[in-house]
Amino acid sequence: MSSNKITSSVKSLRKSKVPVSSEDKVPFYFHLIRTGFKGLGPLAPRTSAKIAFKLFASPRKIKSKKKPSVIMDEARLFTISHRNRKIQCYAWGKTGPKVLLVHGWESKAAHLQNFVPPLLEMGYQVLAFDGPAHGNSEGKMTNMIDFGKVIEAIINETGKVDHIITHSFGSGATSTLLSEPDNSIAIEKLIMVTSPNKLQDIFNNFYNLLHIPKPVQNHFEVLVEQITNRSIENYVIANRLNTARVNKTMLVHDKTDNVLPFEYSKNIFAANPHIEYLVTEGKGHYKIIKDREVIEKVVEFIEN
Repeated sequence: MSSNKITSSVKSLRKSKVPVSSEDKVPFYFHLIRTGFKGLGPLAPRTSAKIAFKLFASPRKIKSKKKPSVIMDEARLFTISHRNRKIQCYAWGKTGPKVLLVHGWESKAAHLQNFVPPLLEMGYQVLAFDGPAHGNSEGKMTNMIDFGKVIEAIINETGKVDHIITHSFGSGATSTLLSEPDNSIAIEKLIMVTSPNKLQDIFNNFYNLLHIPKPVQNHFEVLVEQITNRSIENYVIANRLNTARVNKTMLVHDKTDNVLPFEYSKNIFAANPHIEYLVTEGKGHYKIIKDREVIEKVVEFIEN
């Protein structure tokens, strides 16, 4: 299969339902891409790695059939510019400490909206945004460093943020930003509702999903390090939290999470026993950010 055919299959794949693991039933286009990597990979590993990276870094923009909620309708809208992309931002409240909401991969600000009412009730301002290449923001590709830089740009634009609530990929991007030596952003409390740990684990899941050959994997990781100017071993959240500019951290994870395994948070907590660790069961990866009990615990952690 040629690189053009793989690219065409990639575009179709981005419109399809992506399984959460290589063991799930996969759509037809996955089989095409697997065949393409199997054939082209050993012959042109660099080209295949570029195709793989484009797929890895290109989130699908999933259109919601639901009408905008009252909460989102009441938000004050504004945009910031970051690397020639308009980033859609949202704000609620005008006084009090600021809380920033950071969504996950293939998500958007609206998915964290249930945190807004109780935070407003407690006297906080709330900010949120659609990440680059997500929701109503511009862009086609992004990564953990890029996402973090957008968070930094929003804070620089709007002023000091006191607390940040994150979900999934947003947890990795935020903790990475807060531990990077090239900025001075510091916050009082960080609440991570599910989190990746090692970037290498995410890569391995991606390789297994698309049956990417070892030579392509090697070039893929070299490409990632060139683009981010950082070693992959540098992306370990358990280590990042040790140097993050945060006064107090809370980690929330569900035992039945089938997107980011519960084992990830166990390893993070083992390396950071000082953080608050809330374990749930039966709420999965997505329902957890809408769960009333979890939201109450998070707001209570911020308030106390």
